Amino acid sequence: MDEIKVDAVCPKCGKGDSVIPIIYSCSRSDYESYRELERQGKVLMAGCIVSVETPKYYCKSCKYNIWQSDLK
Repeated sequence: MDEIKVDAVCPKCGKGDSVIPIIYSCSRSDYESYRELERQGKVLMAGCIVSVETPKYYCKSCKYNIWQSDLK
């Protein structure tokens, strides 16, 4: 699987190179596809319950969940 590019900056610490997407899925095939990227620290795997108030990105530097409303 190719690397996933993120065009976001953490609103808490200001770093952009530490922001990774949060992948929501219960599908076994999705999990297998993204597992290696998660091991490499390029995505964060989450559960399958997604709502309007679900974080979209994660900052590895300050461990902040980035919500859609945080993005400008």
